[in-house]
Amino acid sequence: MSNTLAHLAVAYRILEQRPDLVKYRDSFYLGTIAPDSIESKEGAVRDDKKLVHLRLGITDMEWLEPEKMAIFDRRLQDFISYFIYKEKDPRQRDFCIGYLVHLMTDKINHGTVRKRILEALKPQGIEDGKWPFILKVLNELEAMDYYLLNSRPEVSDLFYRLMSQPVKHCLVGLIEKEYLEKSLKWWKEEYIPHISKPRAEIMENHEIDDFVELVAEKIIPVLDEIL
Repeated sequence: MSNTLAHLAVAYRILEQRPDLVKYRDSFYLGTIAPDSIESKEGAVRDDKKLVHLRLGITDMEWLEPEKMAIFDRRLQDFISYFIYKEKDPRQRDFCIGYLVHLMTDKINHGTVRKRILEALKPQGIEDGKWPFILKVLNELEAMDYYLLNSRPEVSDLFYRLMSQPVKHCLVGLIEKEYLEKSLKWWKEEYIPHISKPRAEIMENHEIDDFVELVAEKIIPVLDEIL
């Protein structure tokens, strides 16, 4: 549930703390934004996004419920077993590790940033899952990206470098190369130019910085355990 720059900021922070986790960094970074490229699939529907995020059959409102989170966590383990442990190509493996980081980042976001926004909007009578709530969330996520793009030159440099590179990875049946190629072009030419100055109404800058640190802190021990 994070946006492009937030995912890259988390990925960058992880490797800043643990540069030995992967060998092919740009493969890893591409993986951390790959799941959201499903949006560029022609005729994509909500279930397509749920499928590539391992959340098919799990709504936003119920994801934090223990039984639903247990389903999601089992799917993460299956992903690790199939796409990471069995992968022989080291570059593709690092791409898949990045993909896993994306999924775990969304999980942490759901229980922190999204929850923070929901609680802030409750007094206004804005309900979870309703269109006004979705618009507020989109605004906050874009504001997060705008802040990270402009406050962290290393993340901005990483973003523009990735956007200009040829796509060498995919997950056949989930994320095809054409989805990533279209998305890289859209993120660079359409998304970033149009989030010139979104105004955060809820999240403060220090909370965004804290989120990046929290996610890296939580994910690194998981990666240490499985890699």
